[in-house]
Amino acid sequence: MDREECDICEGLKVGFRFAPSPHEVLLQYLIPMIQKQPLPCDRIIKQADVYGASTQCEVFRDDDLFWQSASSGKKKTIYVFTKLSKNGKRVSRRAGRGTWVGQSNKMIKDKKSNEVLGSRGAFTYKIDKKVSSNGESGDKWCMYEYTLDDKFSKKLGLPESVQDYAICEIIKRGDDNASEYSVNLLESSNQYDTDSSVLMGEVNLLIDMTLEAENQESKSIML
Repeated sequence: MDREECDICEGLKVGFRFAPSPHEVLLQYLIPMIQKQPLPCDRIIKQADVYGASTQCEVFRDDDLFWQSASSGKKKTIYVFTKLSKNGKRVSRRAGRGTWVGQSNKMIKDKKSNEVLGSRGAFTYKIDKKVSSNGESGDKWCMYEYTLDDKFSKKLGLPESVQDYAICEIIKRGDDNASEYSVNLLESSNQYDTDSSVLMGEVNLLIDMTLEAENQESKSIML
């Protein structure tokens, strides 16, 4: 089925916006995508290499169907599931002819238990000086990177590989949008506090289903 035939995507075209909370990004989208489980709609979050050899303009073309425009039309957002580029435990955020430079990092916590679920890092894209002197600019781009907390992942029994993936919320502004590009990357509080009990129930059910499927597969192989 093409994206144009998806009821959810059609809804986004006529006024709705895909704007999940940080908790929803982690629990409703990142974990299922890592587990290769179905999403409510698989045409909302793009799968692409954010930290690769190509610049952002090359990876995310203006005609990409995954873009969502703001109501003003002066900036747009795309959500991307990507693999982190790691050298040991260190993450390299080199991308094409520039680098995603960190601005802040905010914990995502459950309000009831005070447990850290993950984090949301804020970044701006900076083009190398030699390249920017030729007229190319990275000032149009900023990003929020959502990742799971290591202890929380282990508590859920998720494999270590979950630390290799992230969902990135990438924002691109228009050329005439300098004043509206005041995306607050340096946030006052250092954490998000929300009651995640309902979402956690869904996540635990998802993990149980995945484990059950793996067990059934193991039994079939043994037979």
